[in-house]
Amino acid sequence: FGENDDCIGWPLGGEGQGMPWMFQMMNESRIGTATIGLGIGSLAAQNTTAYAKERVQGPHITKMRDPDTPRVPIIEHPAVRFNLLQMRARVEGMRALMFKATFLLDEISVTDDPEMQASKQNLVDLLTPMCKGWCTEVGLEVVQTGIQVLGGVGYTKDFPMEQLYRDLRVAPIYEGTTDIQALDLVGRKMMQNQGALFVALLQQIGEFLPSLGEHPRLASLGKIYENYCDTLSDLALGTQEVMQIRGIEGVVLHATPFLMFCSSVTAGWLLLQQAVVAHDRLEKLKHEHGIGDLDTAEFLKENPQARFYENKLITTQFFVEAVIPQYEGLMAAAKRRNYDPLDIVF
Repeated sequence: FGENDDCIGWPLGGEGQGMPWMFQMMNESRIGTATIGLGIGSLAAQNTTAYAKERVQGPHITKMRDPDTPRVPIIEHPAVRFNLLQMRARVEGMRALMFKATFLLDEISVTDDPEMQASKQNLVDLLTPMCKGWCTEVGLEVVQTGIQVLGGVGYTKDFPMEQLYRDLRVAPIYEGTTDIQALDLVGRKMMQNQGALFVALLQQIGEFLPSLGEHPRLASLGKIYENYCDTLSDLALGTQEVMQIRGIEGVVLHATPFLMFCSSVTAGWLLLQQAVVAHDRLEKLKHEHGIGDLDTAEFLKENPQARFYENKLITTQFFVEAVIPQYEGLMAAAKRRNYDPLDIVF
């Protein structure tokens, strides 16, 4: 073992080619690690929702001054409902991103068209650091929110949340930390072929957006989302100017916030695609059951399939209006061209 006895190490590949060879293995592992973020985050969301339905605490806020009003499950409290939807929206965003990446891998494996293989592989290469970096970090955010909803017991071993956090905490570290994923995205993938991979992603999103223009339910949401795309594009185009002012250090300084924002915008695109399908399926169900707009609320309570589609639409709207802006906010320093971390003397 090591330098003892006749231990022999066999080099794989040519001299100086270790990193490129390693990354062929690492990229697959990074997708797998991203799945851990999704899986544990999803489990945390399910556990938290179940707990919130059972835990009775305090009166409903609309009757809080009535001493005789009954206590209610905490899922009826607005702050708890906000947190539960934050968790659900993030989980669905992660799942959409993972489905896209893994579906592309399946398509690559079954097509014999080299040009199509290369096109899809390019998108996978771009999505890989997003999946690994964003899904592991967002999975942790979901678990943290779950612990907060449970309160003190969420911190104890009486409930599974603290173990979920411990199990997931290593995911943003191994197989390349989140900062390494951001360097890969901004420093490598977005620079390849004069940014062709990133431009191709924006083109796909741009081709989809017109379908929301006259949509009966998603038109206004599409306009909000388009603003995020414009911001993302402006930030990417601005890297050349930053490079001239502060060099590569200035470009990668805000790489991690950019990864978080870019990933959330990409997930929003995929959720909006799902929302279009959900709307069509919901309208078809309503037509089949002879349901008018005035009867929709009762229909949603009685029909789980209709409720699924409606919840998909609500969750997508919340993701676009409430979740993406949280990651956009991380780009404030980059927008202001703040380089203080490079200038301070520690």
